Amino acid sequence: MFFGQKTFAVYTRVEDSNPLETAVFVKDGFSPMAAIFTFFWALYNRVWWLVGFCFFVQVGLQFLSEYGVIEEETRQIIIFCYHIFLGLQFQDWYEEDLQSRGYILIGIVMAKNLEEAQQRFFDKYIKHTTRKQQTTTNSLLAVSGA
Repeated sequence: MFFGQKTFAVYTRVEDSNPLETAVFVKDGFSPMAAIFTFFWALYNRVWWLVGFCFFVQVGLQFLSEYGVIEEETRQIIIFCYHIFLGLQFQDWYEEDLQSRGYILIGIVMAKNLEEAQQRFFDKYIKHTTRKQQTTTNSLLAVSGA
């Protein structure tokens, strides 16, 4: 049942007029897109400090290689390991960045992909909201004597 399932953390901004429209689903685990396209992935997700960090690491490694401090093969191995590390860490850094921008964790969903995670989360939310409204309506009817 759980084989092939991924875990998604759901974040939203409570102060927004409709928090569900700004819901962000963050997949837990290794991010191949962040590992391969680190700089652009950080730009796309607006993790600005990581954009600067990636730039300085790349320039620094190139500088060290050009001036003979490290060999080109060593630089390539360092870059490979660096990208694997970023792929493993990016989701955690992204969640921290969301929290610093006022987003809060409102749920955890297990699903095979993003679309299924969104469907499960919103279905659960609608069922919970409908049940809550029915309970409130029944309570009001009981109090009013109807």
